[in-house]
Order: sequence, then C-alpha cells, then structure tokens
Amino acid sequence: MHSPATDGRLCLQGPNLSLEAVELEHHETVGRPFVARVVIPHLDPRLDLIGRSLQLVYPAPDGTESVIAGVIAAARVDHAGRGELLLCSHAVLLDHTRHHRLWLDRDFAGLARALFEEAGFPRGQLQFDLRRSHPVRPWRLQADENDLEFLQRLC
Repeated sequence: MHSPATDGRLCLQGPNLSLEAVELEHHETVGRPFVARVVIPHLDPRLDLIGRSLQLVYPAPDGTESVIAGVIAAARVDHAGRGELLLCSHAVLLDHTRHHRLWLDRDFAGLARALFEEAGFPRGQLQFDLRRSHPVRPWRLQADENDLEFLQRLC
C-alpha cells in the first residue's frame, strides 16, 4: 500500500482533472485485468467518473514517476466526502459483452488493436511487446465469448 506520507505524492490524473490520493491498494492476478482501490480524501460526489480513463501517478523507489493507466469502474463517496474509486485495467472494457463473429485476414496485434479501440480504449495508448510473430490468418472465430476471453484464447 502506498501512502503520500511515506512515498511522496500519489495523484489520479485525467483530462481536466487532478485528484490527490491518500491510499492505494493494487491487486494483480495472472490472466486477469488489474484492480486498484484508490482513496481520495475529498471527492465531489457530483463528479461523473465511471468509465473515465485516468492515470495514477506516484513516485517509484528509484526516484522516477510510475504510472498506472486505467478506467474507473466504480466510485462511492461517504457522508464525510471521502471517496473510494476502483481503477481497473482498460482490459475490463473487453469483458462486458459476449460475441459471435468471424474475423477475416488479421494478425493478433491487428485484431487486439481493433477490439481495444472498439471497446473505447484511448487511441494511441496501446503498445505491444510481442515475444513471437503472429501471422495473418484467413479467419478466426469468436464464438460465445467476450473479447477478453477471445484474446486470452488466441495468446
């Protein structure tokens, strides 16, 4: 858990928004999108944050800035104005709807890019570091699976 008192400033940033956080609890599981619980000491309950792409910026041990980019999946504010946000990997955007479709003439990177962009992933923020080549295939069938399950199966 990171705290501004011990680690320096912890900040949630996005277009026209900067919120100082006081607590971060980050969970990662192999094969699942990450989830981070972020506590904001004073959060305006009128802010519509659900679905917004934000970045959590905090100092790394080596003195550089670390960034966790994600989307707000849940938000709540208590009676004292203390807010708790759930920042999730953009991959959760792929986990909502089941599809039956046939993809033609795509390699893995092109297919993944199309799925993320279709789900609303911020254009230009997608990076691939593939360890092996993935050739263009004449077709790939997505049958009764959400986009995240489909991509995981193709990996």
